[in-house]
Amino acid sequence: MMSSKFADFYNISCAGLEIWVVLVTQKRSTGQRYMNMSMELLKEVERLDEFVRNTSTTFKGEVVHFSDLHKRDINYLFHWYKVNFFADINLTFPIGEAMGHKFFIGSHFFGVNRHQESEVGPIEQMEFVTLWYMSQVESFKEQQRLQALEMKLFELSRADNFSDLISFDMYGDQVANAEMLRGTFHTVKLFALGVVLMIIFMAIAFRHISLKSQPILILGAVGSPAIATATTFAILGWLDFPFNSIMCITPFLVMGIGVDDAFLLLHSWRSHGNLPAKERMYMVIHQIGPSMAITSATNTLAFGIGITSPTPQMSGFCLCTSVAILFDFIFEFAIFGPLMVIFYDEREEKPRGVNKSVDYSFGYFTISWESYTKVLLSPFGKFIVVTATVAIYVSAFIGVSRMKPSFDPSKTFPSDSDLMLSLRKFERVQSEYSPVNFISLLPSLTNPPEKASFFEMIGRLEHSESCYGPERTQLMLRRFLENITSLDYQYIPQFLADRQIKDKAVIQYRLDK
Repeated sequence: MMSSKFADFYNISCAGLEIWVVLVTQKRSTGQRYMNMSMELLKEVERLDEFVRNTSTTFKGEVVHFSDLHKRDINYLFHWYKVNFFADINLTFPIGEAMGHKFFIGSHFFGVNRHQESEVGPIEQMEFVTLWYMSQVESFKEQQRLQALEMKLFELSRADNFSDLISFDMYGDQVANAEMLRGTFHTVKLFALGVVLMIIFMAIAFRHISLKSQPILILGAVGSPAIATATTFAILGWLDFPFNSIMCITPFLVMGIGVDDAFLLLHSWRSHGNLPAKERMYMVIHQIGPSMAITSATNTLAFGIGITSPTPQMSGFCLCTSVAILFDFIFEFAIFGPLMVIFYDEREEKPRGVNKSVDYSFGYFTISWESYTKVLLSPFGKFIVVTATVAIYVSAFIGVSRMKPSFDPSKTFPSDSDLMLSLRKFERVQSEYSPVNFISLLPSLTNPPEKASFFEMIGRLEHSESCYGPERTQLMLRRFLENITSLDYQYIPQFLADRQIKDKAVIQYRLDK
């Protein structure tokens, strides 16, 4: 609901809304961390903003312009600061004041005046200048177009040849998705290695099967979950469902579940070798079918619950995995089952004698399965098992209760990604500025109790934990009441026009005729 309120305020749709940032820093080649405030610096940042707005690229033969996806200008405070920056005007931080107008400029300047005891006062040095952009991409194609645009800016930031005075980094969801996907592609080699090792293991486990039957059954055991995953991706692609990098984990999960089901079917089939094929298959489905159905249903439901996750990437991953597990259950009986019936053929083995307990010697100690079983069934063994089980559950409960949920995006990027550096810088920005927007009905200026109640609510929010206080609250109503003595809102258009922000969607209002 809050996202829809935010979207309504800016007169846009909340679907596909994305805010991304360009972080301006000192030129990397200088090795310095802080920038000195000057008109030359502000002009370079303004030139960078204009460059971003005029950026275009090609995607699938189509030219993509920044203006095609841009919704609102939210850098007007930086431009106000630049226009009013003169050496003899007191543009203090975090509240800048010029020509009788006050604005909060802490959303664009970070790491300010670290060379002195207090950051308050005219800006002399800063670590970052930020430029914010609001885009809207409601379809998967538009997401790809925005990604192409952001990736071009990302590559330009890596080249670092835009200016001799400044460098810039950028961070946005689409660049993060592209880098995560690049990292995921690196796991394809590991996945291929895992498949090879799995085939080798199955070849060893299937050594009782004839060499003619082994390749077909191994292919069926691996192919059923692979086809289930491919079918799921194909259906989601036909439905224009957005693909994200987390979905690349799905083949690993489904492959493990599918191969396990194949082993269960094969073991049951081998156990009933004295029956005709028809009755043999009936017994296999009768014994193993319920177990496979229950595990597939529980896995599907478990991931199905995750579909309700508020995070789109996690929701998409859970949807993809739950559907793939369901298809794997179907394909195990539709593909692997018939292959097993048609091609299963055991080798002729020499008759073995009576099985004896296998003993394992370790120095002076000899351990056998028989002695191990006796220990487990003894009172001492039962006590050890119960005690160990309780200890494991208690330890797990304590560990889970102390677990702090957190998500670090850097863990999803490749280790060589330049976005890691951008993210660390962006985290320092977030430690100073993490805006929380509250949209509310304004009080009636002719009703003193209502107005007092409104500002009392604002005061409680300003003095809540982790809030800076009134000096960083962007409440235009205070400035309005300081400058306008009228007890109604009819002078809001003039108030905004005087500050050159009438068209910036700072305040939503309607003129009644």
